[in-house]
Amino acid sequence: MRNLLYILSLAATMAVAGCASRGADDAACSDSEYTEATAMSIHLTEPERALNIIDSAVIVGNLSWPRAEYLKAVTQYGGLDNMPLARQTCLDLLERKEALTDTLTLEQTYILLASIEKSSGNYAALIRYATEASRLAHASGRYHTVGKMEGYIAHAQAVTGHTDEGIDRLKGVIGELGQMNTFDGVTSYHSASKNLIHILNDNGRFDEMVSVCEAMLSRYDELEQHPERFSIDREGFDPAEFVDFARGQTLAFLTIAYAEQGNIAKGLEAEEAVFRTRWSQSPDCDMMLVSAYHCLGQFDRFDEAIERIAAEMIARDDTLNANYFTSLQLRSSAAEMRGRYADALHYTQRASVIHDSLEYYNQREQLNELATVYHLQEERLARQQKESEAHTYRIIAVGTMLLLLLTAFILWRVHRDNRLLTEKNRRLYELYHEQEEHEEQGEEDTAGAETEAQPPTFNAQLYKQLCALMEDPAVFTASDANHETLARLVGTNYKYVYDALHECADTTPADFINHYRIRHAAMLLTTTDQPVGLIAEQCGIASRPTFNRLFREHYSMTPTEYRNAANLRFKGVPEGRGIKRRG
Repeated sequence: MRNLLYILSLAATMAVAGCASRGADDAACSDSEYTEATAMSIHLTEPERALNIIDSAVIVGNLSWPRAEYLKAVTQYGGLDNMPLARQTCLDLLERKEALTDTLTLEQTYILLASIEKSSGNYAALIRYATEASRLAHASGRYHTVGKMEGYIAHAQAVTGHTDEGIDRLKGVIGELGQMNTFDGVTSYHSASKNLIHILNDNGRFDEMVSVCEAMLSRYDELEQHPERFSIDREGFDPAEFVDFARGQTLAFLTIAYAEQGNIAKGLEAEEAVFRTRWSQSPDCDMMLVSAYHCLGQFDRFDEAIERIAAEMIARDDTLNANYFTSLQLRSSAAEMRGRYADALHYTQRASVIHDSLEYYNQREQLNELATVYHLQEERLARQQKESEAHTYRIIAVGTMLLLLLTAFILWRVHRDNRLLTEKNRRLYELYHEQEEHEEQGEEDTAGAETEAQPPTFNAQLYKQLCALMEDPAVFTASDANHETLARLVGTNYKYVYDALHECADTTPADFINHYRIRHAAMLLTTTDQPVGLIAEQCGIASRPTFNRLFREHYSMTPTEYRNAANLRFKGVPEGRGIKRRG
């Protein structure tokens, strides 16, 4: 007990010291620190610390293990940029989804898997996971997720050669969302419509793109002019701010569609409408319209937008990406159209450097991903091997335990049987010596003692016990009754049974038993109307010929003749000839 108290006090001291060493942020060591919000606020910048917070949150009970596994996958994907590890964490969670009662976590896991497969280009898996996420989101009323996932599915179908199927499916979802007079329904409608526009733009279907944009603008006009028709289902939602944002983006898409069609007049008209929205001041506007400026020949706006985009990317040290590469290509094309061939060559060379760097980066990422997958496979195989070894050890341990128990049981039985046999032999030995003492006593007695009754011998006593035993028909009518049965019932060795029957009745155990069987059969023949065969079975003799032979030996007639004679002449059961003697 003293050692246990010492260990507990030492553990408490170490815990206090651990709390003190975490610094100002972790000084309190309170449970409220280990929460999902804390981990997610730093999972992109400090992923390792976020993972530690998630583990601690599980220990103190602030997070369930399914939620913790999902947050780990988010951190591995976003913070560590390790898609294979994040994918495996999600798959491990789905393998145990029968224990996952939180449908939101399950839905988010499918969403994360869909995003991972979208990034890795595994479109078959993307469709599978996005379909499941869309189903769960639709059942729970999270229509924004429905629109996003259906957009993923349509994009994957378009990439894999099923463009019309993907577009038709997405249009069906947009039609359903367009009937929802809630702000959540409107935002989901906008998200799904944008996904459709991207697919139409990638496939050069600009006429359809114009139609979708016009339908979207009509929906936003309705929301702006008649907000009372829409129920508020999201806290902090500002209809006016959303309409400005959604209209600006839609007009930008419309500008791009007209520019790609070569409809300069309508393109310029849509572009001017974009600049009447506050959204036009955002960097996203430059990113969307830069290609439209190029097509419409508005090189001044093109240069300004490109400069703003490049400056922002340089400030973020984020020039190694596809957007910056595209901007350099556009600048090269614009410079060539304006006759600035030196500038065009300069931008082309820079774009080539970015392209080569991206290729190298992508190859390195692929190698890292393959290395991670290989490492995960090694870990999985090692885990499976350990589980297999543990299972084998458990089987061996159980088998060994059963073998030991069986051995112990056999030894106990042998010991018990030996003890019982020893006790029987002791009793027989005592009876034998008592008999010897009586015999010696008889030899030494006087002549007057000759008139006294001599004590019975051991065999006589045993024979008397056997005859008393046979008063119970259940003993001799059993079909398996034999000398071992008699020995067991009187508690002695079957050799003594042989000796007693031989000395006292000059017969064998089989004849002794059959004598009582035939007597019992004779009684049944004269007192019942049962068939002879049934009586033979009841007396323990299954064979009818054997029964007839034994009966004839005892009564010099067949059972049927005996029954007939008894019916005519007797009223009792004859005694027969007595026990059959050998010879």
